Amino acid sequence: MTVAGYIVLGFYALYTILTIVVQRAGRAKDRIKKLDILNLIPNYKFFCPKPVRYDYHLYYRLVDKETVSRWQKIRIGRKKTHISFLWNPTKKEKKVFNRMVQMIKDNYKGKQRTRFGHMYLTLLDVVRTEIPQRGGKDVQFRITYNQALRDKPVEKIYYTSIVHKAQSPHTA
Repeated sequence: MTVAGYIVLGFYALYTILTIVVQRAGRAKDRIKKLDILNLIPNYKFFCPKPVRYDYHLYYRLVDKETVSRWQKIRIGRKKTHISFLWNPTKKEKKVFNRMVQMIKDNYKGKQRTRFGHMYLTLLDVVRTEIPQRGGKDVQFRITYNQALRDKPVEKIYYTSIVHKAQSPHTA
C-alpha cells in the first residue's frame, strides 16, 4: 500500500470513529460538533432525534356527592394491526395527545392557570365526550406516565385535574 493509501485509510478510520463518538451525548460530542462547522460528521438519529422516553395515559372518574368511581382509562388511538407498519393513520391521535401533554408541561408547569389553558380544555373536552352519559355526576381526569424504556415500567401520576361538570356547557 502506498503512502496515499494509508492517508485515505487513516482519514476514513478517523471519520468512522468521530461518527461513532458523535452518536453519544457528552462533552466529546459537544467538542466535535463545535469543530465540525461544515456539518460533515453525520448524526444517525435523524429518524428519532429525541426517543420517546415516557408513555402518557389518560384516565377519568365520575364524582358524585356520595361516591367516587374508579379511574377508567381512555384509549387514545386504536390498537395496532398487522399492517400498521405500512398504514396507521390513528397513530397521529397518540402523537397529538403526547404533544398536548408536553405543551402543558412546558408552558404551565406548576402554575395555577393550567386549568384555563387551551390544551387543558381540549383534554377536558375529550374526557367529556368519552364518558358514559350519566346524569348528575361530575368528572375528573388524570394524566399518568411510565418510562417506556424500562423493563418493568411503573406508572406514575403526572397531573390530576379538579372536578368539572360532566356535561360540556356548549352541548347543553
